[in-house]
Amino acid sequence: MTDRGGHWEASDAEVDIWEYGNVVKMDGSRDGGRDYVRVELNAAGRVPLRPGVYRDARNRETHPDSPGVLVVSNGLGCGDAYAEFTIEWIERNAENRLTALEASFEQRCTSPTGPALRGSIRFQA
Repeated sequence: MTDRGGHWEASDAEVDIWEYGNVVKMDGSRDGGRDYVRVELNAAGRVPLRPGVYRDARNRETHPDSPGVLVVSNGLGCGDAYAEFTIEWIERNAENRLTALEASFEQRCTSPTGPALRGSIRFQA
């Protein structure tokens, strides 16, 4: 297993954060797109995310009734994710566009006891 860390911010990478279909999406890339990550978070039932802890998050395609999580880095991701995420702060403007987000997540692949991937997102438009 390889330890790998990453930090994407506007000064050295391209970072895009948006919300579509009540799914918050974050794309980060650097080095001409050769190093990238995507994180997607959604509430159960695809209702709008609100501050709080979302336990028992799973792959939203195979578990649509659970909170959803998807993390892909350089083409690799979990087919069966076990995760928990926290929305500390989320704001939308009058047009319902995402303007601020602070979130953290922990995801394990294949098993609830597998190695953990942890991350955080901080965004202010």
